[in-house]
Amino acid sequence: MECLAAIAGLLADAGASERAAAVLALPLEIPATYREVRDEVRKLAQRLQTELPAEKFARAWAQGKHRPPNVMG
Repeated sequence: MECLAAIAGLLADAGASERAAAVLALPLEIPATYREVRDEVRKLAQRLQTELPAEKFARAWAQGKHRPPNVMG
């Protein structure tokens, strides 16, 4: 899950905020995700919420929550 958080950060920095939001949603859905990773995910999610229109963020987040990591493209 730490890798997904890092990938989401790279996507966000590259301007792919919507894809980053989709990737970020999954680590919060997995109970075994470390607290430090959850904290990092929450911080980046807050940043993305300010960068994206609310409906785009919500749609990307919802898609990411229900998608296994092997189909995150």
